[in-house]
Amino acid sequence: MNPVNVVPPVSVIVATIEAWPTIQPCLDRLLPQVEAVGGELILADGTARGDGGPPAPMNGYGSVTTIVAPHTSVLALRARAADAARSPLVAFTEDHCVVGATWVSSLIDSHGAHPHADMVSGPVTNGSSQGLVDWANFLMTFAEFMPPVPARPLRRTPPMSNASFRRSVLIGPPLPEGWLEVVLSPTLAHEGRLHYDNQIVVSHVQPRRFALALTSHFDNGRACAGLALPHIARRDWWIRFVTVPVLPWILFVSVVRSLRGRRAPARARLSLAVMGLLCVAHACGELTGLLFGEGPSARRLN
Repeated sequence: MNPVNVVPPVSVIVATIEAWPTIQPCLDRLLPQVEAVGGELILADGTARGDGGPPAPMNGYGSVTTIVAPHTSVLALRARAADAARSPLVAFTEDHCVVGATWVSSLIDSHGAHPHADMVSGPVTNGSSQGLVDWANFLMTFAEFMPPVPARPLRRTPPMSNASFRRSVLIGPPLPEGWLEVVLSPTLAHEGRLHYDNQIVVSHVQPRRFALALTSHFDNGRACAGLALPHIARRDWWIRFVTVPVLPWILFVSVVRSLRGRRAPARARLSLAVMGLLCVAHACGELTGLLFGEGPSARRLN
């Protein structure tokens, strides 16, 4: 564990609203890497009972810093943990992700090699590839970030499953809920302040039943649109509002384009029929968020 007066080279943040041991595979891969570089690992626990992290009697997790905030969304948990982070580099992944064997050291090296990049990200692979719904759920968010990523500029914003930032671009504290996801990341990507490194790989492990996939993508659409409301101009609100009817098609075409040139398995391509319905669910969520705000959707995201 780092002494309080020593600045760690990286702060890695994972938020969860799921009870232990959901996060254990994530921690077990992350913790040795973080300790090897002298970094800090922050677990932000938003479960109702504060039981998202390792039970107290368990050994091996003593260096994990835990922030407990019951009934808090993962978006707000990330913001709180970022406020508490002590490193000049702040990295994020998700509780259902397993990072690559050199993820921590690679992102430190990548930031060092690209001093003008305020954000670094990398590929995401599908760790739940058994069913069509699993593939559809994955492709909706991560199709563009499947390896190998093409040399062309990215069309979408890299996800928080695999993202790191220089602390100098974090406003606050306190950081607003959702600001990292809906304001900072898109801004840095749009302004060319993002470096994408194919060596920084994360596996996304999130099997889904169809009904849960539908509600998850509705909630994602509503939360993102609702939390963006305080940060967008009225003109931008109208643009997003009038384009909602064609948003499912935009999302679908984006995924299809992302699959070009990749050796995606047959299941991935067959899942496009299912994914079309997820695109509609996401668009319905965006419309609801634009009209009524994020509501309870942000707290349901995991």
